[in-house]
Amino acid sequence: MGNGIDHPEVVDLVAEGADGSYRLIVVETGRWDGSAEQLLKFQSKLNHYLTYVFDGQMHREHPESEGRPVVLELDYFEPLDAVTEEFIRKARDIMSGKAVAFEVKRLPRDEP
Repeated sequence: MGNGIDHPEVVDLVAEGADGSYRLIVVETGRWDGSAEQLLKFQSKLNHYLTYVFDGQMHREHPESEGRPVVLELDYFEPLDAVTEEFIRKARDIMSGKAVAFEVKRLPRDEP
């Protein structure tokens, strides 16, 4: 199975953070264009992650995560466009009301 926003039904990566949090990581390798189609895919992916947390599946698969802070993390390589940046700001506000942090991290491309 693939990862990233083209595969909204997949939780790309679950990791324990150095701070003891449980991080659900979206790994996106594609370009950001801010199109309605792309934002809908991104929204579907985030909704799947939130369902994974709030329906208890994360705790069933990772019982040690019970009671730990949850962070949704977007790891990406290509620069974000302005529309996607605004979408992320809004998503972050919504998630803060659900006791879930949302962080974004641009990763460097490996150069040959």
